[in-house]
Amino acid sequence: MNRGQAKEFVFKKIKSSFHEAEAARLSKWLIEDLACDDYSIEFLNPFIQRLIQNEPIQYVTEKAHFYGRVFYVDSDVLIPRPETEELVYTCLKNFGFHTQFSILDIGTGSGCIPITLKNERPKWNVSALDVSEKALNVAIQNAQKLDADVSFIQADILDKQQWNSLPQVDLIISNPPYIPNKEKELMASQVLDFEPHLALFVDNKTPLLFYEKLASLGKQMNASVLCELNEFYSEESKQLFEEKFYSVEIIDDLQGKPRVLLAQG
Repeated sequence: MNRGQAKEFVFKKIKSSFHEAEAARLSKWLIEDLACDDYSIEFLNPFIQRLIQNEPIQYVTEKAHFYGRVFYVDSDVLIPRPETEELVYTCLKNFGFHTQFSILDIGTGSGCIPITLKNERPKWNVSALDVSEKALNVAIQNAQKLDADVSFIQADILDKQQWNSLPQVDLIISNPPYIPNKEKELMASQVLDFEPHLALFVDNKTPLLFYEKLASLGKQMNASVLCELNEFYSEESKQLFEEKFYSVEIIDDLQGKPRVLLAQG
């Protein structure tokens, strides 16, 4: 089958499991990302079955598009999202005038944040950490694929004893776990069933746990902090950072929701 025939074949196979428009979108996406010269039924069927089981298409194709680049992803890392593209954009907008600049990405997952920043600003010194060895393996693979000279570190930001071993930087950037467990019922089954909970959820009693650590580490390093927010805890997060930083700003995303926090000074 050529691409057109393959797209039509996939659409017919999955249309009973999705709304028609969604089935058409997924069929087109699957065939474009698989990018074969010739498709067979035997080749396509395993991908079709995974889509029917509601597995995110990014995991099915092992490709996620982020800031104009294609990243390898699997179930060991979160799928990069448009909100995180806005985090990267905010970083470049506010700090892009620096030629010599150092950044530490905390909770890097697929490595989409540090790799994008390094490729957009090659002179920057970029490091990234994650507690998960499997996630770091994915990030390292992406850095090699996208020719980004990023230093990767396995560390637990919640363990303050490990902080002194981290590189001194000008900016800490992070999309940390920020969804309380009680909000799981609001999440799509695609997320709950397939994406790593370690990178998503925090205990109900300490929803700002990672923000507390980011603020303390930023203060210790005398570094600015730029992080993605849970819209429902944006004001509490801002107040937490205002205890340690002179300037704290909340930036809305394209939907008008409070999404990014920038703390300086």
